[in-house]
Amino acid sequence: MEYGVCAVTHRTIVARNVAVAGTLKLELGSTNVAVVSSLLAPPSPVDADARALGRIAQGPVNSGPDNVYGFAETRPSAVALIDARSGEVLTYGGLGARANAIANALLAAGAQAGDVLASIQRNSFAQWELVTAAFQIGLRVVPIASTSTREEFEWILQDCAPSIVVVDAPIVPHVEGVLPVTVATRIVVGGVQPGWVAFDQMRQSADIGSPRARQAGIFMHYTAGTTGRPKAVHRAMAHTPPELVAHRIAETYTRTFHLPTDGVALLCSPAHHAAPGNFVWAMLNVGYPVVILDRFDAKAVLSAIRTHGITTLSVVPTHVYRLLQALDQGRGGNCELLSLRTILVAGAAFPAHIKAHALARLGPIVWELYAATEAFICAISPEDALTHPGSVGKPNHVRILNAKGSRVPRGEIGTVWFRLSSATRFHYTSQSATAARVRYATCGDLGFLDVDGFLHLTDRRVDIITSGGINISPREVEDVLSDMPATVEAIVVGVPDEEWGRRVVAVVELYPKSDIDTAESALRAQCTERLSSAKHPRQYIFVDELPRSAIGKPDRQKAVEVASNHPSLASRT
Repeated sequence: MEYGVCAVTHRTIVARNVAVAGTLKLELGSTNVAVVSSLLAPPSPVDADARALGRIAQGPVNSGPDNVYGFAETRPSAVALIDARSGEVLTYGGLGARANAIANALLAAGAQAGDVLASIQRNSFAQWELVTAAFQIGLRVVPIASTSTREEFEWILQDCAPSIVVVDAPIVPHVEGVLPVTVATRIVVGGVQPGWVAFDQMRQSADIGSPRARQAGIFMHYTAGTTGRPKAVHRAMAHTPPELVAHRIAETYTRTFHLPTDGVALLCSPAHHAAPGNFVWAMLNVGYPVVILDRFDAKAVLSAIRTHGITTLSVVPTHVYRLLQALDQGRGGNCELLSLRTILVAGAAFPAHIKAHALARLGPIVWELYAATEAFICAISPEDALTHPGSVGKPNHVRILNAKGSRVPRGEIGTVWFRLSSATRFHYTSQSATAARVRYATCGDLGFLDVDGFLHLTDRRVDIITSGGINISPREVEDVLSDMPATVEAIVVGVPDEEWGRRVVAVVELYPKSDIDTAESALRAQCTERLSSAKHPRQYIFVDELPRSAIGKPDRQKAVEVASNHPSLASRT
């Protein structure tokens, strides 16, 4: 038997090793925490060479030479991955051995540094075994949503031209026939398919020694942006040791978000998205156990927090709302969240009323991130959020420009431009013969810098609605609608209108048991009070749940479709 004491609740649990080769099955002797701080070995001292290079900043950081590859040697029995539903556990030693085997198998199949590996997988152990393998032999990993349509698969696969594809078994029928001629190795996870290499067999038959060719790999994410086909965003490859890059990633997270040296992370969003994917990779390199849920479910998340003593998670604002709603409905206070120290919120605008509720209910543990697939821009701490309400943080390299491209004074609204790394590239293959090399980029967001240099976002220029010749900010109207007690969140869109060009329509999600007629009257009164008549929604469409992307972002384009096809389009005026 192995015993551990939870650092949060101080309750003793019992874990028994019932498997070998780094895979554990936790049999709980308590209903409380299944992964405890005693399983986490302390970090190594800070590397003197790293200090000399100026990579170690001031503040509480878990820095030093340790990383996911080093942990396989120095802390092989420490827990790396946990399946929240099955209870299966993979240690850092087991993860390292599996990653080495996969890397060696890929090299034997002809993989070379710089090759593209397309991964179409749901959240799983195999997903992170693959990433850990690919990132030590210089591969570019392209995560693709398993929920994509055949047409979407075809576009991304043809554009990134992978030499290796790794696909969950149920997805194979959807990608066969659209794979580009560049694909030399097809790997199927969780099954056997003719013409495909079985992932488990490949991993079990290869050498578990460190691969001969070691070079840091990278993610290459596709982002939809605002218009057109998805585009690839990636970084120029460098002949850098994987251990160094992994350590830098861990250091960045610990320094930025003041993470302690011990903790337990939770993956509850699809990891093919940049934010949760980068989060998990960082946490593995910090040395945290990462608990994996295949999808977001508020009750399952609360259960995982309680069972595993989760300290850190990355979510979108919708998830925060649903967690708060589940807590309110359970009337159990915050007992299920006592272990939480840090909640990272990214991926969409964080409604002010939900953020205020989260800070009041959960305490000063909520960080809001402002980032794009192209770059991390800034984040605001819980403390700064109280002194600079509405801000997304204090960026170091942001310019606010007017329509002529000139900088505007502080306090004046303009387009937000952020600096890119010199290594950032766009349009990987067919979209451009030469990768774009630009210093600054924009997502189209509008905002301003206050007197203290904190960034406040006001809207996105690409989403401006022109109705009757008047430009209307959807965000401004949404803020008014979301400020009503019955409103969870609203998306304001413009739908085609013969007379006005675009008609302003509000798609609104109400709290359960709200009366629609009463809510609509209140919303109209609120708009009359706070907005000029041109900005008033001419129609209100009430839905059980706002249309969202797989990661939980409000989907404005789908909201346009909902509004355009709704029977009330002609009836509510």
